[in-house]
Amino acid sequence: MTAPGSPAPKLPPLKLLAAAIAREQREQMFYRVGPHGLCIHRAAAFVFDVPGANLVFGTFEPRPAIEREPGDSAVPFIHAWAEYRGCVYAPTTIERTGGALIAQNRAGYYAVNRAHDFRILTRPQLLRLDRQFGLRRVLRLADASCRGGVSFGATLLDAAMVDWKDSKDGGVIPAHVVEGESE
Repeated sequence: MTAPGSPAPKLPPLKLLAAAIAREQREQMFYRVGPHGLCIHRAAAFVFDVPGANLVFGTFEPRPAIEREPGDSAVPFIHAWAEYRGCVYAPTTIERTGGALIAQNRAGYYAVNRAHDFRILTRPQLLRLDRQFGLRRVLRLADASCRGGVSFGATLLDAAMVDWKDSKDGGVIPAHVVEGESE
């Protein structure tokens, strides 16, 4: 655990995360694939790259309507990030931070995002799923798919016992959320 005010832990090279981002960029360019689901892929890649890290799923509450920016969710949604030695690493923030992956204070990250209903997949659990479904291959290679035709994101959400469903816009929301009610 990192003590408050102490420097972030040193990370190993994030080769799989870099490969996953490169794959996303190719898919966005060639296939016009949208941004949804990036958090699961990127957070999983981080956990594969960093021994001791965990993949965390949680529900984020939407910001009040007056504070929302275009593209912000109007309903609670499920997000994924990684945690390592007491810090949060949210690889979907890389583009907003000039290409840097910044260690964030866990309590602050949770508070700002109004995060709750956490589910964790440890690195050993993720490695077992990789052996079964070929997850790392999916992160590295364009057009790669999981063994058995399973969905990368659905496999991880189900393994973490997240009660989820696809949203109308292609994101992931808690199964109990009815779109249109709080929008």
